[in-house]
Amino acid sequence: MRWPTIRPRERATHAGATLSTAARSASRSSVPSSSAQRRAAVATRAPTRSHTSSTSRGPSRCTLTGSRYIGVCKGLGVTLRATLFDMDGLLIDSEVLWHRAEHEVFGRLGVVLPADLRATKGMFVEEVVAYWRARQPWSGPSDAAVVAELLERVGDLVEGEGRLLPGALRALDLAEACGPLALASSTPTALIERCLDHFGLRGRFEAIHSAEDEPYGKPHPGVFLSAAAALGVEPTACLVVEDSAAGVLAGKAGRMTVVAVPVAEDRGAPAYALADLVLASLDELEAAWLDARFA
Repeated sequence: MRWPTIRPRERATHAGATLSTAARSASRSSVPSSSAQRRAAVATRAPTRSHTSSTSRGPSRCTLTGSRYIGVCKGLGVTLRATLFDMDGLLIDSEVLWHRAEHEVFGRLGVVLPADLRATKGMFVEEVVAYWRARQPWSGPSDAAVVAELLERVGDLVEGEGRLLPGALRALDLAEACGPLALASSTPTALIERCLDHFGLRGRFEAIHSAEDEPYGKPHPGVFLSAAAALGVEPTACLVVEDSAAGVLAGKAGRMTVVAVPVAEDRGAPAYALADLVLASLDELEAAWLDARFA
């Protein structure tokens, strides 16, 4: 995962990122028929629910208190209409692949990295490259060239060894039955699309937005606010599904309902206390919880 620090940044310069933001938005302006058809099919076998109103209602109480839930929902009294998913570490098991790519690419430059890479966790890939150049300078490739090589290597690893995390497809199915989906990630757009295409997921999302097109990254809510706008849904009517603490903070800063799915070692981070529901994996997401929120 690449979670950025809060500060303005320039657009990423990487291989394949040649489309302008406007051009990318235009190319996604139509609703994929597959998404609409899937929701229509679900609607014929499930009780009708409205996606056209975010009118406040009385606070709901989550009664799903099984041991699998490591957090509980907070009734916010809103009706949800759309779901915004993160990608790396939530849908795709990519953290280990990022680490491998960094060790390989920086190793060829003579840079010795620590095993856990905790010092650069939360940074954009451009910031990671700048961080290591400042500490272990190398001669030869420019920062932009190293960024491009890293992104290309991660893409190769995802296509060769990547896998979806447990419950990812089921979570997409459950959320899509309730309303439109968007993907909002800090990963550069070209790599997002390469990963989604590999797993056959691009058509599941009616909007795809990268934080590379925002002046600030998570925990700033910009990437989620832009994704909501692309769907034509008010932020307060959006559900965010995230694995990172920065993503949880971004969703709550955008006044959205948040489901957090942290890795075990991060579960104690204070930010997760802000989430409306905390799960150990996407396998634990229940249709009843969504029905209560989208009803």
